[in-house]
Amino acid sequence: AKYGVHQGSCSGILCGRILAHHYEGSKEHQDRIAAVLAESSGKDNDEVPKKSAAYLVKELVSMLPGVAQDHSDAGVDVETLRDFVDKLPIERFNKLSPTPFKDLDDVYNMLTRPLDQL
Repeated sequence: AKYGVHQGSCSGILCGRILAHHYEGSKEHQDRIAAVLAESSGKDNDEVPKKSAAYLVKELVSMLPGVAQDHSDAGVDVETLRDFVDKLPIERFNKLSPTPFKDLDDVYNMLTRPLDQL
């Protein structure tokens, strides 16, 4: 709320990036998510190349009306993201993280990961 980004858009912007960062710590669960999303595409398994949960969630978000897909869609720039990261202790980010962040730069890199790298 402080940055003027709707909660749904915040989730849309971050979900794929967070999944990508946490893949090693939640591989089994993410593989199940990917299987369900791929199955829901209506195509046979032979027609659907294996995609990550992060990629498939990003694609799902792209179909949601009114939900931002990237920081720029919500009017948030990289300086604002850096400010956000630098104001919180690393423990706050790692509290629910199956794959801990090494440092605040690691958090920033997750937040700014290009969507085409999911």
